[in-house]
Amino acid sequence: MGVLAGVTGGCVAPARGPDEPPPDFALGLSVRGEARTPLAPAWYILDADGVLRAGLGVRHAGTPAPVPVRTLRADERAEVWRLAAALDSGGMRVAPTRTVPAPGEAVMHLARDGRRRTVLVADAGAHEDLARLAATLAALAWAPGPRQPPIAEPAGGTPSTGTPSTETPDATIDR
Repeated sequence: MGVLAGVTGGCVAPARGPDEPPPDFALGLSVRGEARTPLAPAWYILDADGVLRAGLGVRHAGTPAPVPVRTLRADERAEVWRLAAALDSGGMRVAPTRTVPAPGEAVMHLARDGRRRTVLVADAGAHEDLARLAATLAALAWAPGPRQPPIAEPAGGTPSTGTPSTETPDATIDR
């Protein structure tokens, strides 16, 4: 008992830097822009544990959650945080009941510091911060992008079987 009497305080969370995401940072981004652009229709979910989920194509009300693609490193998660925080501070319209974007829109769900917020970007194609966030998530999810050439037959003339490669793609973020 005497040992416990010497304990005088509770747990204190360490201070985090301005670019470091809160431990509960999570993000959902649904975009419905033009195909073959950074805002091509897709749905990205970044869970608080760093697991990135991605689904390509138009999202509908009954669309199941996208499958996990990979777990982000701390620096990748911090980059997504920085971009999402910049977008969230840009005076977006709060849309608590919207989950699926209409054509040309994006809906972002953001959880941080014990709070949740849903915002609607009505003219998604005109918003640079949104395009940067969507392009970063696509690159991190190894999604095909507008600058990537279509998959071609290998040199031997054997077409791709669609079997996933065991190699890890380069997921470097363009800065």
